[in-house]
Amino acid sequence: VILMGMRHLPAIAGRLIREGVAAGATATCIPDASLPAQRAVQARLEDLAAGVTAGGLANPAVVVIDAGGRRPGRRILVLGGSASGKSGYAERLLAGEPAVTYVATARGNRDDLEWATRIEAHRRRRPASWTTVETTDLPKILGQDDGGALLIDSITTWLAQLMDDCGCWADPPPSDAGQRLDDAIGALVGAWSVTSLPAIAVTDEVGSGIVPPSGSGRAFRDALGRLNQRLAAAADEIWLVTAGIPRRLR
Repeated sequence: VILMGMRHLPAIAGRLIREGVAAGATATCIPDASLPAQRAVQARLEDLAAGVTAGGLANPAVVVIDAGGRRPGRRILVLGGSASGKSGYAERLLAGEPAVTYVATARGNRDDLEWATRIEAHRRRRPASWTTVETTDLPKILGQDDGGALLIDSITTWLAQLMDDCGCWADPPPSDAGQRLDDAIGALVGAWSVTSLPAIAVTDEVGSGIVPPSGSGRAFRDALGRLNQRLAAAADEIWLVTAGIPRRLR
């Protein structure tokens, strides 16, 4: 609903369309609302300004737009090093949300007691009202129409599992390993870019001048760094957590 916006109607309509409202959304301009002289012009959002001009409408007027359809949700990327406090900060960002789905991407390993203990500690600290989904099918989760806010923890473990599933660690790797990896990453970035849900993704900031001693380590570092850049490009907010202190980058 827009009040007294006739002067800037073309700019308002253009901005809404760029932000994800359908150009064909129904828009109605009502000058002199509730008065005997009340009229109304209805058009597609992209045609509303021209219709208002042709109809000779002027302020005082109310514009009502039925946005409908899917619109991008608010996407927040939280980065940080290991044990930096990034996961805890991401969880605090969702404090008070009525519905949260915690998307856990790490797989348990019965042979690694320390890793299983870490996963269990994460489970115990989540609010009882949150729903936990353990999956690596992030495009499917991000493509849902409803379900409240999402907290994906983490992109780092998701990528590690993906590279394992694609056979990237084999010597030599399958001939299609690189293509499968690129396709899966592209699907994630695409889903992240257009999700209609409020979503927070936690990931590790990599590099900082340290060069892994193995080729597989360097391959993982580079893949995660490039993925972080692509997710950040489509994010609305980006936070870097260092020593438990969050700093907003954008």
